[in-house]
Amino acid sequence: MRIHVKIHPHLRQCISSPDKLALGETWDLPEETSAAQALTRLNLPEGFPVIVMVNGSSCHDLKRTLLKDEDMILVSPIMAGG
Repeated sequence: MRIHVKIHPHLRQCISSPDKLALGETWDLPEETSAAQALTRLNLPEGFPVIVMVNGSSCHDLKRTLLKDEDMILVSPIMAGG
């Protein structure tokens, strides 16, 4: 299956090989891949806090959320401002 992934620019500095990962990419993944399994491709540090949206909706359980062909994933760091 093919999914579309958009990564917030601030996450690029946390990814182990940011020069090899564009801000928006299309990934080919096996059927029945969970959101958590897909995110392992980013090589983020263990426990790194991110917000994940699948098709515009917050994804609260990455391990149980199975992706479907043509899903869009948005990955963003948790940020605060004021």
